[in-house]
Amino acid sequence: DTFTQIHEYLKAFSNKTDLLKNGRIKLGDYVDLAGLVVTGYGSGGAINETTNQDLGGSKGKLLRIIVVGINSFNPHANNAGADYAGGVTSPIPHIVMQFQNIPVTRGMNDTSMAYEGSEMRTYLKANFTEGLKLAGVPMYEGTIIWGPTRKITNTVQNGTDTITDTLWLPTEREIFNSRTYSNDTYETPADQAYLEYYTGDPERVKYNTGEDQQWYWESSPFGGNSLRGCAVNPNGSAGNGAGTVSYAGGVAPAFCVK
Repeated sequence: DTFTQIHEYLKAFSNKTDLLKNGRIKLGDYVDLAGLVVTGYGSGGAINETTNQDLGGSKGKLLRIIVVGINSFNPHANNAGADYAGGVTSPIPHIVMQFQNIPVTRGMNDTSMAYEGSEMRTYLKANFTEGLKLAGVPMYEGTIIWGPTRKITNTVQNGTDTITDTLWLPTEREIFNSRTYSNDTYETPADQAYLEYYTGDPERVKYNTGEDQQWYWESSPFGGNSLRGCAVNPNGSAGNGAGTVSYAGGVAPAFCVK
């Protein structure tokens, strides 16, 4: 299948420069899912898409998963510089793939918990992961899909939680290569990768099922206040929202193929 072919190809190219020169995998390349069914959890999140909706023009497709990073979680691979320690101890050839658009909206959580203990994380780890597996993404095959070690500010904001999930929401720095609303003490260039597809606001814009620009969640809590979460505004700029079940934002999860 497609992801197995990507896996076999990546094994031959541990060096990002070689991958880019070869030109077989580029930022913005994509895989289209034929459909996606995800059961809801808690505050919602049910998806029942039997086709891949064409959103029109340059908007792409609803169930399109694009390459947003190449070797992004390797040590010192961050385009921001050499500070990033990496999500792995030794370089692993990999690509990061994320939904191009917004197949579903839902609240982040029913309490003030940060991402580690959130309803959103449970929903992604269980329901959404199972939906992707049924759609043909080998989510439970650890030799193909894997979870890099990522650091996200904890609920009380005196440190970080370690996240190694195979399906996850990017942090603010992973999307923006900078900090606007996240905790600048605990999410820093030393522990945050950068998904280099997102070079500007236009690249960060995503559309919903109504073909409208939709704001969407990141996994970073708002600096100093875990009742709020960081987000990307409809125009692609940095934003934030109330992290409650009644405040439904877009969900555009990501995963790594190695």
